[in-house]
Amino acid sequence: FFPTLAFAESPAKAPVTIRVIASNLTSGNHQTYSPDNGNHSNPEGAGARILKGLKPDIVLIQEFNTSIPVRQWVNDTFGQSFAFTREEGEGIPNGIISRFPIVESGEWDDSGQSNRDFVWAKIRLPNEKILWAISVHLSAKKSSNREAESRELLAYFRTKIPAADPVVLGGDLNAA
Repeated sequence: FFPTLAFAESPAKAPVTIRVIASNLTSGNHQTYSPDNGNHSNPEGAGARILKGLKPDIVLIQEFNTSIPVRQWVNDTFGQSFAFTREEGEGIPNGIISRFPIVESGEWDDSGQSNRDFVWAKIRLPNEKILWAISVHLSAKKSSNREAESRELLAYFRTKIPAADPVVLGGDLNAA
């Protein structure tokens, strides 16, 4: 399932259609999107090959580690015109990659996790509308942890995002 979203500022403007995907395509102890991410014969790594094939406009990416510089990986996988943001200092960071300009970004604390946070970006769409993109990787341990994280996210939404702005949230929700 790959959602396609359409946003129009007014009925007079044509809608902007975008393809948004979530991506947690790593595995094993090293959790990397690089060529050394397992026993794959493809030199660019299986995760990059899958992402290239999906041709997304926006990627809400989890476990965003690479064995090459992140800018180089984004260029090789999507192209030099793509923007990205990634949380720093976390073990298995979340990030956002976008065909459209990221005008502001940051992270909100996920108090239930010590190795990742919630990453957000304000993305300027071609119709000048701002889209908030949020990349998350919820706890795999217990549903009560995910419920607490969801409540925390809702509080951030209510206090940080203007009510009129569209939002896309995605990632690894660890919901069986």
